[in-house]
Amino acid sequence: MTQILNYVPRVAKDLGLYEWTKKLGQQHFHVPNTPTTLCGKPMLGNNYATAYGQQDKTPCPECEEELAYRASCKELDI
Repeated sequence: MTQILNYVPRVAKDLGLYEWTKKLGQQHFHVPNTPTTLCGKPMLGNNYATAYGQQDKTPCPECEEELAYRASCKELDI
C-alpha cells in the first residue's frame, strides 16, 4: 500500500515538479518558479506538503492527469 501512496510524488520528483498541498490536504503539483499548479489553481496561502502524511492527502485529479501526460511524454521522449 505504501508503494502505491508514494507513486505520484515519486513521478512528480522524477519530472522536476514540486508538491503544493493546501490546508485541507488537497495535493497539487507545480513547475518550479511558476505561480500556479498544473491544474491552473493559484498557490495561495501556506504549503502544507510536509504537515500531512501521504495517506491524508487527496490528489487533485487534474494535476494527476497532467502529471501522467508529462510522464508519458518523457517516456516517449517527446
